[in-house]
Amino acid sequence: MSTPTLIERDTQIAVLENLLVGATEGSGHIAMISGAVASGKSELLVEVADQAVARGAVVLDAVASCSERNVRFGVVRKIIDSLPVAPDIMAVILRLLEEATEPMSACAALMAYLSTTLLHLSERRPVVIAIDDIHRADNASKQYLLHLSRRIRRARVLILLTTNVRTHRDEADFHSELQRQPHFTRLRLRMLSKSGTTRLISGQLGAQTAARLADEVHSATGGNPLLVRALVEDARVAAEQTTTDAEPLVRAETYVHGVLDCLHRGEPDMLSVARAIAALGTAATPLMISRLLDMQPRAVVQALEDLNRCGLIDEGQFRDPTARAAVLDHAPAEVLYSLRDRAARLLFDCGAPPTDVARQLVLRGRDTEPWTVPVLCKAADYALVDDDTEFARRCLELAYRVCPDQNVRAEINSRLIRATWRTAPAAARGYLSRLTPATMQDQTAYQSLPMSVAYLSWAGQVDRAIDIVAELTDAPEAAGPSAVTAINAAQNWLTAFIPHLRPRFTLLTSQDATPDTDSGTTLADTASGSQHALPYLHAASAYSAALSGDVDTTPAVDEAIRVLQRYHLTDNAVHPLVSALWALIYADRLDLALSWCERLLDECSSRDTPSWRAMLTVVRAEIALRLGELGVAENHARVALNQMSTQSWGLGIAQPLAVLVQAYTAMGRYDEAMRMLDQSVPPALSQTTPGLHYRQARGRWYLATGRPHAALETFLACGESMEAYGMDNPQVVPWRIDAAEAWLALGEPKRAKDLAEEQLRRSGRGLRGQRAVLLRILGSIETGPRRLPMLREAVEILEDGGNRLQLALALGELGRCHQAEGDVNQARMLVRKAWHLAKSCGAEPLCEQLIPGYSESEVTPPTRGTLPRSPETEPLTEAEARVAALAAEGHTNREIAAQLFVTVSTVEQHLTRIYRKLDVRRRRDLPTKLSGVDSRAVA
Repeated sequence: MSTPTLIERDTQIAVLENLLVGATEGSGHIAMISGAVASGKSELLVEVADQAVARGAVVLDAVASCSERNVRFGVVRKIIDSLPVAPDIMAVILRLLEEATEPMSACAALMAYLSTTLLHLSERRPVVIAIDDIHRADNASKQYLLHLSRRIRRARVLILLTTNVRTHRDEADFHSELQRQPHFTRLRLRMLSKSGTTRLISGQLGAQTAARLADEVHSATGGNPLLVRALVEDARVAAEQTTTDAEPLVRAETYVHGVLDCLHRGEPDMLSVARAIAALGTAATPLMISRLLDMQPRAVVQALEDLNRCGLIDEGQFRDPTARAAVLDHAPAEVLYSLRDRAARLLFDCGAPPTDVARQLVLRGRDTEPWTVPVLCKAADYALVDDDTEFARRCLELAYRVCPDQNVRAEINSRLIRATWRTAPAAARGYLSRLTPATMQDQTAYQSLPMSVAYLSWAGQVDRAIDIVAELTDAPEAAGPSAVTAINAAQNWLTAFIPHLRPRFTLLTSQDATPDTDSGTTLADTASGSQHALPYLHAASAYSAALSGDVDTTPAVDEAIRVLQRYHLTDNAVHPLVSALWALIYADRLDLALSWCERLLDECSSRDTPSWRAMLTVVRAEIALRLGELGVAENHARVALNQMSTQSWGLGIAQPLAVLVQAYTAMGRYDEAMRMLDQSVPPALSQTTPGLHYRQARGRWYLATGRPHAALETFLACGESMEAYGMDNPQVVPWRIDAAEAWLALGEPKRAKDLAEEQLRRSGRGLRGQRAVLLRILGSIETGPRRLPMLREAVEILEDGGNRLQLALALGELGRCHQAEGDVNQARMLVRKAWHLAKSCGAEPLCEQLIPGYSESEVTPPTRGTLPRSPETEPLTEAEARVAALAAEGHTNREIAAQLFVTVSTVEQHLTRIYRKLDVRRRRDLPTKLSGVDSRAVA
């Protein structure tokens, strides 16, 4: 019977037990146990030896080793050491052993005397000679075993030998001679089957754990008993350190040692070939390994077979990545360095993919030769396509160190900035510090100038960006068309992001690249320069046009759409694409901004580019804020803020903080808003366009928390900056509207009215959302007959699409207007509708202002799909009922269309029929009519 550790060895044990019984009865035998490394040969040998001792036999055991292969009679000496004979006999044996060098007659004398001694000993007690790893024994000991084997057929002697499967050429005669003996038996041990693996695990960890882990263990080990037991031990230790029942399989210290043990116990070339496989990875074919190690192909194939037999590899690759890592981690540094160096050159010479070559160069841990620079750069490009940013960065850092050409080094540094910026912009600051006018005066460096300026500006290194642009503009190389395009793109980008720089750069623009306003072409259209600069040129043009505050926003919108349509989301285009989205926001095209933003976010979702996602997510937050979706804005701003560290946000930190402060303030969460305002921000923030949003958010918080003087001062300061920058656009920051509300809070309606009317004159009818807010403010101040028309127009504009929070404010103001005129029912309906809208936006302070003390249950909107109707009126269809319900709740036509999956035109047609059937003129009358009709009228 097999012991618990000898799984699936019952047949071999039974054969050996029979041979042992036969030997005790005078029928000598020789048994050779072969198997792969760690297949359990030694354990089986020990098992039989223990049984022999139990039967009263003399067991003479020895373990052969490679270190003693050249020691004459080394294994025989170990047998002699445990031989139980009289001292005088032992003295003779030892003398013969010393004389057994040359000539052969002396060796023969030793062999004859020792064999006679053993045979005499076997007459008293059975003798078992057990030698482990006979393939490592010295030749003299093997010759003695052959000599003895020919004399034991009728003796009570059993010789047990273990060996590997592979037979070396110098062992062929030994094995051939043994196999010719009629009393010779060979036993082959194979790796455990999946069933055997399950039994071994079950004996240690229980049947339930065995059923869960058996497949994975068998796959990782190939049934190698040593490795299976190692994983079982690691699992047992892991289980003791956790309370989880279904802990995943752990490859820890025991498994690693087991892997290394297999390699060191096997043939010497197993370890070398294993290291080659680990280093080459999927490129590890027999031919490649042969060339890498300068080893004969036949020897490589034999080593691969040995590795396969012992369960370390399958189909030429390691079964488990931990095994591969263990081989590499425990290789001597010089050995691994040499291996990586030769592997890189070999792969390069064989035309392997650049990433395979670069991986060898990067992992070897030392600088390399200049020939590797193009390979490393190409590999970095491929890695960035796969979003393997860390590997790309390591490739580029190595290329930068070994590249002898300063101009090429400058381009590599630009690539390093782009690669690092994807995941951690703060980590790129070391590379940004290398950007100087001296390193960027090559034509190639000019191509990356706009991008470098964008990164420097974001990081707050504005002075460095200004110096670079100024010096490069005056450099001789600036005369080329490519340089002109790059310089203009950089200038426009700087002045859009930091508006107070506009006067400084006005005279730096080359006339060769001046936009042709008559023909309608832009700066980018006339430029024949760098493709790297064009996205920035287009985006800066759209952004600047949107900032200008022109009533006609078509040029800004067209240019922004052109950017979004023309450029894909890449390192070079991410800043321009985000700027194009902001241009759409500033041009009051939230619908387009939302559609494109969500499209780009969807593209980002499966990529490892947190900085891109952060920039796009904060745009999405801003859109939500401007639509009055306070909870959505908060959520997106929080997500954006958590994508990167504060240091990585740089000057861009103003954007998520401003959204959060405004959202928290509108929701009445003033303490949370204050915590956002208490965060430290870069000093240069106040000079940037995003800084205007941050200053506005602080002013809104001042106003909401009862500090109108501080709020007014903040808003007016914003206005002064925007007028000085030539970007007095209320879609950027509506400072006049904010200041008017501050004047109202201070009890100065005249000043508030003056500001509102001034802004209304400037905006005309172009910015409808701003016009609605201004009409609402003027309507709250006006007391004459103009008040009601103003407020009605404000509501109509906002109902057609826009900021739902502003719609709630306008409805509330319209309700107060009706109440002042004595129309209490209409006033109540409008205020309740405003309350519901404010509630849906999360604007609790506004809810309390509209109807103090009201709860959700007291202001319940009509139930969708079951609108009540009176029997005497024409019934609504189901589709009309759904549209009417949503319209009554304050949803815009676009929102209704999106929720019902129909077009806006369909919604408008439904509303026309609804108004006719319900005998109303506009949607704000819907709740009043709906409240007094019977649900039976729904068709």
